[in-house]
Amino acid sequence: QQPFHQPQAQPGGFIPQPPNVAGGAQGTRGHVVAAAASPARTSTPSAAGVNATANRGAANATQSKYPAGDRSHMPSEWNAVYGALSGHLGRAKQFAAPAQKRMVDDADRRMQQLFDLMNNDQIKGKDRAAPVFAQVVQAIEARQYVDAQHAQAELMSMCSDITSNLVGVKHLINVLKTIPV
Repeated sequence: QQPFHQPQAQPGGFIPQPPNVAGGAQGTRGHVVAAAASPARTSTPSAAGVNATANRGAANATQSKYPAGDRSHMPSEWNAVYGALSGHLGRAKQFAAPAQKRMVDDADRRMQQLFDLMNNDQIKGKDRAAPVFAQVVQAIEARQYVDAQHAQAELMSMCSDITSNLVGVKHLINVLKTIPV
C-alpha cells in the first residue's frame, strides 16, 4: 500500500486536481459522483434565433416609409434639429483629431439612423422629445456642453426606443468639446 500523497502547491498558489474518473465527476471529498447528462453547448446560434433576428430586421425595413438617407420628408418639428445636428456633425468630421475618427464615425452612423427615424416620423413621444432636442441644439450652439449632455441624458430616459441612436449625440457633444471655435 502506498502512502497518501498530498498535492503540492505550484508557484502562484495553484494546487492541481487529480484527473476525473471516466463516467463520473469527482466530488469535494474525492468520491466519484455520477455525471449528469447535459446537452452540449454550442457557440453557434440556433436556426430559430437567426430567423427571429432576420425577421426583426425585415420588419424594421418594411415599417420605414422612406428609404434610408432620404431627408426630403422631414416633419417640420424636426427640421431645425436635423439641420443643426447635421451641421455640427459635418464640423466634427472636418475638424476632429485623427484619434477621434472612430468616435466621429460611430456618431455619424448612429445619428444617420436617428435622422432616418425623424424623417419617417417614427420617434415615439415626439411631442415631449422635440423640445428637449431643441434644448440640446441650443446648448451645443452656445457651447454649453454640460447643459447639452444633461438634455441628452434626459432624452435617453424619456425615449428608451432610440437610446442607441442618442449615444451618437453624446459622442458628437464629446467631440465638439475638443474642437476650437
